[in-house]
Amino acid sequence: MRIGVLAVMARLVTPHDFGVFSMALIFTSFAERMGQVGVGAAFVQRAAVDPDDLRTATLLSLVSGVVICAVLTGAAPIAALIFQEPSLIPVLGVLAVGFIIDSLGVVSDGMLQRELRFRDIVKAELGSFLFGIVGVGVLLAWFGLGLWALVWGNISMRVAKAALLVSIRPPGWDGRWSRERAKSLLSTGIGFSLGKILNFLSLQGDNFVVGRILGAEALGMYTRAYQAMTLPAMYVGQAFERVLFPAMSQRQDDPHALRRGFLASLEVSTLVGLPVGVLMFALSREIVVVLFGEVWIPVIPVLGVLSFGVFFRTAYKCSDVVVRSKGDVYSYAARQAWYTAIIVGGACIGATMAGLKGVSYAVVLGVAINYLLMTRLAGRLSETSIGQLLHCHLPGLWVAVWMGIFLALALPTIRSVYMTPLGVLISSSCSGFVVAVVAWMSSWILFPDSFARPTIYRIVKRIRVAWEC
Repeated sequence: MRIGVLAVMARLVTPHDFGVFSMALIFTSFAERMGQVGVGAAFVQRAAVDPDDLRTATLLSLVSGVVICAVLTGAAPIAALIFQEPSLIPVLGVLAVGFIIDSLGVVSDGMLQRELRFRDIVKAELGSFLFGIVGVGVLLAWFGLGLWALVWGNISMRVAKAALLVSIRPPGWDGRWSRERAKSLLSTGIGFSLGKILNFLSLQGDNFVVGRILGAEALGMYTRAYQAMTLPAMYVGQAFERVLFPAMSQRQDDPHALRRGFLASLEVSTLVGLPVGVLMFALSREIVVVLFGEVWIPVIPVLGVLSFGVFFRTAYKCSDVVVRSKGDVYSYAARQAWYTAIIVGGACIGATMAGLKGVSYAVVLGVAINYLLMTRLAGRLSETSIGQLLHCHLPGLWVAVWMGIFLALALPTIRSVYMTPLGVLISSSCSGFVVAVVAWMSSWILFPDSFARPTIYRIVKRIRVAWEC
């Protein structure tokens, strides 16, 4: 559905409006990481919680939501001055209210994660997406509201998500709180926040550089390419992150369990990220034309470069969750500082020398280095050897090599038979998927001691049972 909405909105909203909205998201993302002081993550990471933790976390999240709203509203004129975009003032004023709305559901979301009730979380996220983005955002864009379709779609989604989370798992706050528990939550939460702020600067630093140096339209182009590149990270990496973080936090003192989960998730991420990156590089023209339309053709070379970062952007989530579940938040923050420096510095140099393509090269370099740093740290915390880390990459690398060979040989013929970009994209993706499955099955002979195979078997079994139901 996200891919479908992305394709529809790209045809209803101009690159300039997407660029202005992306500028606003730079400030809202920073405000979120700065203001919530990691309360939600600290609450989930605790090995055990009691009613005092629950009440205190609820109060802290509500207070932080109000503070973020006030600060962001006051900073809106500064944001507009930085980017020379007066429309940012009302946009940020509306988006700021969303933080008060979000704060109402922080503890409910945290409790659902702790209780491993992911089916309920999916219901809340799916329902809010359908209502806010599909129901409100697309409808307003259809009627020509452009930038404001993006803004009101975002707010509507947040209202729906908070309401659904609270209805599914009421926080049960009675107005009381504990000063001692607040100090404990904040002590861990500040470390989480520091890492998240630095991670934000790395994720949004390139957007800031592009918007400041190259302008709103260039930023709109760049963010669409980046969003396409991060789809595998969103649907694979974030899935592991959401599920494994509370599960690993509850077994953070069991190195064997951490190592098993880490290696299995990393192998699955490799099996997805590497072949998808190869496919995205080969079909970058078709992906841009089909998803975004002819207006977005300048995005093609940018997406071609960013495709090399698909694997790194997806797989580093596996390391991230191990480090956070162990509570080693300051080591995490130190590595995010290096990541930020590489992204921001590289983006400035790249934008000046080669425009959007130069920024893309810097981003790929940054995510690759971050992946190496985080994977080594997670390996140390989970007592995983370098040999085990290398071994879990081999099945995915094997599949990616065969995917590349197939596309190099077959793509010219496919393009000559299927004249339309949509036909080429569907045919290449389907046949490439078959090649990937066959290559993965052949890897059982070369790599019999796979870490991920039992996990994949369980996933397939669950899908089959759900399908039969």
